[in-house]
Amino acid sequence: MSTRVNTPTTQFFKTLAKFATENASTSKELKAKKAAKEKRTKEYAKEYAKKQATEQKEIAKLAKIAEKEKIKTDKLAAKQAKKAEKEAANASQEGREGG
Repeated sequence: MSTRVNTPTTQFFKTLAKFATENASTSKELKAKKAAKEKRTKEYAKEYAKKQATEQKEIAKLAKIAEKEKIKTDKLAAKQAKKAEKEAANASQEGREGG
C-alpha cells in the first residue's frame, strides 16, 4: 500500500485558514455588536411593556363597559319580569272575576 498526499486538499485548508484569519472579528467589534444587541433587547422590552400596559388599560375599559351593559340588561330584565308578573296577576284576577 502506498500513501497518498492530497495536496489540493491541504492547499484548500490553508486558503480557508487564511480567509478565516482575514475575516476574524476583533474583540472591539464583538463588544460593539453585543452592546448593540443588548440595547435592542432593552428597547424591545420597553416597547413590549408599554404595549402590554396599553392593552391592559383597554381591557379594563372594556370590562367597565361590559359591567355597565350587564347592569342595564339586568335592570331591563327585572323590569320586564315585574311587568310580566303584574300582567299575570291581572289576568288571574280577571279570570276570577269573569268565572
